[in-house]
Amino acid sequence: MATTTVSVSTFKKWNTGGRIKFQQTDDGKVALVWCALCAKHSDKIYRDSRIRGVAHKDLDKYISGTMFVTKHSVFRHLSSSKSHQIATECENILRDHGTTSSSSHTAVISDTNTGNRPKLQQLSIDSAMHKASRDAYKKLLNTAYLLAVNGLPLFQFKTLVNVQKANGTKLITKCDSSAKAREFIHEIAKSVWLKITGMLKAATAFALLTDGSQARKTGSEKEMVLIRVVRNGIPIFVCAALQDVDEYGSANAENLKKAIDDVFNEAALKVNIGRDKYNKGLVSFTSDGASVNTGMYNGLITRMRNDSRSWLVSFHCVLHRLELAIKDSLMKIPSFKAVYDLMVAIYYLFKQSGKLKGNFYNMAKVLDVQVYNFPKVHGTRFISHQKRGLQHLLHNWIVLSQTMEDCIENNKVSNMSAKLRGVLKKLKDFNFLSVCVLYMQIVENVTSLSLRLEKNDLAVSEVLPAVNRTRAKCEDLLAVEVVQPEDLCKPFGFKLIQTGADDSPEYAVEKVIPRSGHMRRNSCHREYITLTMSGLTFIKKAVTTISQIKPKAVAGVNQCIDDRFKSFNEPLFKHMNWIDPANWCDNIEQELTSMELIATHFQETLSPCGFQLEKLRSEWKDLKFTVKHFYEGVPFAKLWNKIFEYRRSEFRNVCLLVEILLVLGPSNSVVENGFSHLTSMLTDRRVSLSHSTMEHLLMIKINNLVWSDKDREDIIESALETYLATKRKRKIDDSPSVSMLGTVQKRKRYDYESSEDSTTTRDTVIVDADSDSDNPESSDETSGPESECSDRDAALDSLDRTC
Repeated sequence: MATTTVSVSTFKKWNTGGRIKFQQTDDGKVALVWCALCAKHSDKIYRDSRIRGVAHKDLDKYISGTMFVTKHSVFRHLSSSKSHQIATECENILRDHGTTSSSSHTAVISDTNTGNRPKLQQLSIDSAMHKASRDAYKKLLNTAYLLAVNGLPLFQFKTLVNVQKANGTKLITKCDSSAKAREFIHEIAKSVWLKITGMLKAATAFALLTDGSQARKTGSEKEMVLIRVVRNGIPIFVCAALQDVDEYGSANAENLKKAIDDVFNEAALKVNIGRDKYNKGLVSFTSDGASVNTGMYNGLITRMRNDSRSWLVSFHCVLHRLELAIKDSLMKIPSFKAVYDLMVAIYYLFKQSGKLKGNFYNMAKVLDVQVYNFPKVHGTRFISHQKRGLQHLLHNWIVLSQTMEDCIENNKVSNMSAKLRGVLKKLKDFNFLSVCVLYMQIVENVTSLSLRLEKNDLAVSEVLPAVNRTRAKCEDLLAVEVVQPEDLCKPFGFKLIQTGADDSPEYAVEKVIPRSGHMRRNSCHREYITLTMSGLTFIKKAVTTISQIKPKAVAGVNQCIDDRFKSFNEPLFKHMNWIDPANWCDNIEQELTSMELIATHFQETLSPCGFQLEKLRSEWKDLKFTVKHFYEGVPFAKLWNKIFEYRRSEFRNVCLLVEILLVLGPSNSVVENGFSHLTSMLTDRRVSLSHSTMEHLLMIKINNLVWSDKDREDIIESALETYLATKRKRKIDDSPSVSMLGTVQKRKRYDYESSEDSTTTRDTVIVDADSDSDNPESSDETSGPESECSDRDAALDSLDRTC
């Protein structure tokens, strides 16, 4: 900045009438000058539409102060500056007629040429236009925000705007296109980044959660970066960025680290919290178990820790651990693998044959019972897929067997008769039914653990207790001794009955199923039908088989769980149990020792926040006393919310430690949920979204649930101020509202020709207005067609061998 100064005596000779104030140095020089009138009415000057273009850059000179002090520049400001003219108008109104709103259309002012006679004079129309256009742009920004939150295509923005116009809302002309929607969404996304930046700057610490996905159609690699931060004692997740890894090269650990670091880089204009805060505030990093992340020497986590973060706590997602443990243990047992293959085979039989599917639902209609479709059981979410598949298989068991018998006897599906006989043979096998029931019991016990580990507020101290409870449930299965065959199928509503004589017994099973449509009714108003399936085989073998399989399965599940979760037995994690009041004891020295160990480990993070270890003992004693008298029995999640919101100043150092422990995120499920949002957003008609638009839409959609109503209002206001900082169209659309009704959305049509073998064909492609890139992107799909085919072929081959 240029600096020119004069002496105080010289400045006073200019006779500015007291309108220009100054600040002097010790040697009698004028160091800084500013306009008192402009500083007084600065808010009105900034909002006035007459200040445009280059004039915005000169506003701060005589409002905040300038060190360029010359007589020419001072009197040029007083005589010809637009900002000073606006300030003078405001001052005249305040002096002569009291406080008057800048948006008023008329005011009473005095005419200096005709004495003091008051007269009515209309104020500048720009003030009224500015307010009207500001309100109109705010409504458009709100519309764009809702468009992104609901995952609607950008071309629907025109429809939403026209609906508002048809209802009488006055909006800006020609601001209803997809390009305008994209422009509004871009401004909102920048405001969301500013909001996240402010949250991180105010926080003691934060954690990163990342996961990668490859686009199904283009193979483009995306890396989603989420942040876990504590707000009023509650851990929340915010989406920080969706990075295009292809811009950095191959998806190796070095390039992934560059992509993550760029999110917090000042040049990226995303989460600009400063290098020091990024280094010292990051305390935890969570990812899946891919070698590119967990490599001991060159993995992503190792590189993040080596970047001056020796205290960094790394987590292999607990849900991924559980899925791998259960799949590894259960699929090693041949009987459970046979059940899995049958569910896969049934899924593909019904998918490939609409006739078989129709016969199944016709049979259910004849029997007047409720049945369910056979879901896909192979994929990434092993536990939830297995539970749903087994539930539907056991519910549909008798109806499915009767459908198979009918199709085989009447030759209704002749091209797959052999496969149907293989399925029917397994359904008639009581030993196989007993294995399915045992499989379902084990999966149900593990499902409760999976659901607990999915919760967003999961703390590190809760992981091991939840795992141990699941191990105990599985061991309880061994305590149930099976003596009679009928005990094997009781847990899921099957009843084994003997239909023949004692010398040549025949067996059947009965199951009570609700009537069609009665599952929607209240349980006390449902009606049920009893179905029977006869011709069962291998009755006596079932008891021996289950007695052999059950101990092996339970031991295998517990051993795999122990191996996968053994890292939570480390001393650092054991010293985190004091965060839960249920774990508090009378030995306060033991708790203080644990707290001091945590404080020592995260010393680099706590030091910038002014943590005082010597005050920890007194604060902890007072906190336990306060909880005992005012928060007895309150769950620890709600307890810390109350402490942070109302008593943080009393227990400042304890809250700093608690905030770090609450930030640690052992589960990566929220990142998987983010990719699910991306999958639902990127339909086949929106595959040409550019990466930036995709990222902005995802930022708004995922983070919407985190914000309060006030936060959303602040985001829209911030986006509005940024958007109106440059010159914008201000004409209001006054066309009749009824003319908006019946308007048809036009879509672009592109024709292209392709010649092959000297034959020319002409196709037409319809492209939505969302398409703003030539590079199509698609959703996350981890199980490709090759893996599906292999699962299908293996399952169908096993049926052929069974026949």
